[in-house]
Amino acid sequence: MAPHRIVTLVVALALVLSGTHAGAQVACTATVMLDEPVTWLTLSLQVGYTQPAIEFDGSGAGVLCTNRATGVSTFNDDDAGLLTAELTAAGASTGPEALFDCSFTAITEPAPGDFAAAVVEAIDPLLQSIAPLPSVALS
Repeated sequence: MAPHRIVTLVVALALVLSGTHAGAQVACTATVMLDEPVTWLTLSLQVGYTQPAIEFDGSGAGVLCTNRATGVSTFNDDDAGLLTAELTAAGASTGPEALFDCSFTAITEPAPGDFAAAVVEAIDPLLQSIAPLPSVALS
């Protein structure tokens, strides 16, 4: 990206929820999607979940998340309402694409509004910060 161009990047982060009931609990999968044609090398994301009835499966670095983009990733759940994801593309990656899935258990069927997500750092293939940070939306 040329520094003289102002480019508004819109990253739509869709949280697609699907679940199956197991007794009083619901086993669910959250899929985080990059819906816009943004080219990135690294993305750092945070997913907050304030509903106390939601618990991501696994804990800390052992949280059960799967990278769906090409490249490497790390995930961490602090078990207190914050899941972080660090993604590094193999070369560069351009949306739209699925970024990652995480499994969690909830007492009731959750809604996308039970989560808040944000990109906290984004780096382009030329190792420049993407500014302003891409916006995220949950749907």
